[in-house]
Amino acid sequence: MRKKYTKALRAHDDTALGEWLCDNFYLLEREGRGVLSQLKTAPALPLDADGVVRIYALCLRAVREHADLSEQILESGLQQAGLCSAEVELVPLFLRAALLHTARLGCEETGEPAVQRLSHAVLTLRAMQDWDFDMLLESLSPVEQILMRDPEGIYPQMDETTRFCYRRLTAQAARNAGITEQEAACAALSQAQAGETPGERHVGAWLPSGPSYRRRGKTALLMEALFPLLVALCTAILTRAWYLVPLLYFPVWEILRYPIEAAFSSGVAVRPMHRLNLEGMIPEEGATLIAVSTLLPGASQARKLGQHLEQLWRTNGHGSVKICVLADLKGAQSPTMPQDTSDLAASRREIEQLNRRHNGGFVLIVRERSYSRTQEEYTGAERKRGAIEALIRYLRGEEVPFRALCGDTDGLQNTKYVLALDADTVLPLDAASQLVAAAMHPLNRPVVDEKKGIVTQGYGILVPRVETELFSAGATGFSRVMADAGGLVAYDTAAAERYQDFFGRSIFSGKGLIDVDVFYRVLLGVFEPESVLSHDILEGGFLRAGFVSDVQVADGFPGREGAYLDRMHRWVRGDWQHLPFLIRRKKSISHLPALPLLSQGH
Repeated sequence: MRKKYTKALRAHDDTALGEWLCDNFYLLEREGRGVLSQLKTAPALPLDADGVVRIYALCLRAVREHADLSEQILESGLQQAGLCSAEVELVPLFLRAALLHTARLGCEETGEPAVQRLSHAVLTLRAMQDWDFDMLLESLSPVEQILMRDPEGIYPQMDETTRFCYRRLTAQAARNAGITEQEAACAALSQAQAGETPGERHVGAWLPSGPSYRRRGKTALLMEALFPLLVALCTAILTRAWYLVPLLYFPVWEILRYPIEAAFSSGVAVRPMHRLNLEGMIPEEGATLIAVSTLLPGASQARKLGQHLEQLWRTNGHGSVKICVLADLKGAQSPTMPQDTSDLAASRREIEQLNRRHNGGFVLIVRERSYSRTQEEYTGAERKRGAIEALIRYLRGEEVPFRALCGDTDGLQNTKYVLALDADTVLPLDAASQLVAAAMHPLNRPVVDEKKGIVTQGYGILVPRVETELFSAGATGFSRVMADAGGLVAYDTAAAERYQDFFGRSIFSGKGLIDVDVFYRVLLGVFEPESVLSHDILEGGFLRAGFVSDVQVADGFPGREGAYLDRMHRWVRGDWQHLPFLIRRKKSISHLPALPLLSQGH
């Protein structure tokens, strides 16, 4: 086609065929490059009697026989072919390949038949951009029709990505057992129909979970620890300076960590978290309270807090959701301060105004100060974790002595999830509903081992991907140097996270969706007061945190060196305070993921 195009361009070919080719060659070239690129990674597919890839032959026949090819005509032509999952997934690819082949034939001919072939190929390639291939592929898949009969009724409620994953897992089960995909789907359906619990009555419970990389992950973490030690020891031996071992270990660890991680992560596919399709609307059974943890602002700053809450409501206030300011009074040398009354009144006014404008949905909770022996002042007990614990106690019916509790408090005891955020956290559109959609999927629902006192299956916390907030990243010279580019990715793209990819569980970063009932059952009373500065990783260990990589939030970055170092000091100090929990032989703590905790301690 390129030779024909070059010749027509040089000759200023004004025939119908020349005009079609010159006007649309860029489209044919772009599609051709895309098809060639995708064909390189396409799996082996069934062949027809002539030794041609069957799905390609079927697409070629549909293109040849129908000058007005449409979704409905293509679906009708492929419906009875009994396609396997791999063929169904590649229908768009091989249809484009068939159209490009037709365009090539048109370039080799002359006259009206050539024009008809070329124009048919070009127009159909353009029309394909508006086709709903997701619906088309689902209608063509025999496996889809079987899994839609899920006894628990969950499969039809799942989003397209999760249903696509289930079809691939069914194909994997078929390969493992040496049976057809339809037989594998029917086997999973039969087992689900015989299930006794809601989880067992879901077809997904009887599909393979995909490859496990636990051994590779453990090896990677051990290599990260041993390689820097080996380098430090060799350097010390060569220089006969043994003091270099502790001095070099951590810098070398920081240098080697990323190439080691990249080497061991090669070939490990990022698996999106299964989820339902809530269409941005949180249902009553997933009632969510977005809890913004903060120090109570002064009266002059209350308006800024109200604006932040209203922004959260506009982007994520759809369905059964409320937004709560979970505030502590600033540290002081006495339980009460003169400015407390005015500060509380200002924040209360903001909540009342928001509730009037939006017909409810906003809550203000402020805790009393209590004396902290470690900080030697009156402040909120146990900082943010203590505030979340007090909130969950209240949500489960306990009497909690708050300094202030006002706003739209009706029905708070029905809250299923708490989405914990910081005051500077930006929550993009529908991020809350996406996290709830993942939490409500049966395979992600937490299962508590009462004897061990931890979550052993599913997730008690779901953690979004945390990026740096755009404006804070460029607010000062210090933040421009130390922060990354900042901002959120415009597309819902999954990202790698080594703990989730290797171990099927991640690390809690302090921001995430918490299952209220599971937190209440597992974590209350576990930690001694004022024993650990940062509980996030430990809480994620007990509740089993899951990383939802395609849901993002943005967090502020310190604008000054002092604030940055203070934050880093809290993190490092908190990580090293985890060590007693690794060596103490209590029944619950001994089952925490020790390797991730030790790695964070670096």
